[in-house]
Amino acid sequence: MKVPIPVTCSVCGCNFSATGYGERRLSPVFCPTCRVPIVLFDPLSISLIAERLLLRSRAEVDGGDPTISIICSAVAVEAALTQVFVKWKKIEHNVVMPTATQRDEWEKEYRNAARRDKSRRSGFEKSADLVSKSLTNKMFDDFVSGYVKKSGVIVLNFSGPQKTVRQA
Repeated sequence: MKVPIPVTCSVCGCNFSATGYGERRLSPVFCPTCRVPIVLFDPLSISLIAERLLLRSRAEVDGGDPTISIICSAVAVEAALTQVFVKWKKIEHNVVMPTATQRDEWEKEYRNAARRDKSRRSGFEKSADLVSKSLTNKMFDDFVSGYVKKSGVIVLNFSGPQKTVRQA
C-alpha cells in the first residue's frame, strides 16, 4: 500500500510528502525547494504497519474520503494491538526472533481469544481487553481508570471533545 510520509526540510522548512510502501524501508528524498537530500527514518513503534496506516488515514481525510480513513484507522488499531500481544508472547517465552510457526500460533491465539468473547462489546473493546488482561491482569477500562487515579490526570467532559488536564 502506498503511504504519504510527511517531511519537513531542516534547511529551508519546506513541508512536502514522500512515498512509502507497506513495511519497506523509506528511500532518501530531495527537498523540492532547495534540493537538499533527506534521509528518512521510521519512528520507533510497536507496529510500523499501524503507524503507516494512520498516515494513510490522515491523507484520506485530507483528500475528502473519510470512509477509507475509518477503515485504515480500525486496521491500524488492530495491527498495533496484535503486535503488542505478540511482543508480550515473545517476552513470556523468552524469544527474540520467533519462528514463523510461533508467530502464527500467537496471532491465531489472539484472534481466537477475541472471537470467543461473546459480549456485545465492539471489536476494539474485546481486543483492548484481551491485550490489557495479558499485560496487566486488568480489563482495559479498569487499567485506564487506575492509571488516571494514580497519575492525577483529570478528564473533563464537555459537550464537545474530551479535554485532559494534568493536576499541578
